[in-house]
Amino acid sequence: MFTSSSDFMFVICGSIAGFFLRTEYTRGPPQPGQPFKFTVIESCDRIKEEFNFLQAQYHSLKLECEKLASEKIEIQRHYVMY
Repeated sequence: MFTSSSDFMFVICGSIAGFFLRTEYTRGPPQPGQPFKFTVIESCDRIKEEFNFLQAQYHSLKLECEKLASEKIEIQRHYVMY
């Protein structure tokens, strides 16, 4: 469906941008005491940072899993030898 993670992020940010633009026109100006609202660009940047963090974490866990799988195979080989 997506050719790269940047295509995915473009679609997600485009969808979020459309949502924020639609809601900003219907709500009107912020009232006193309302929490600070992030802009579309800030929200997209935050999502991109979180996506990159999760992608790096996934890569790290995948490498660890591959390492454990190879250690398991090595231990099984030693076990068969004895």
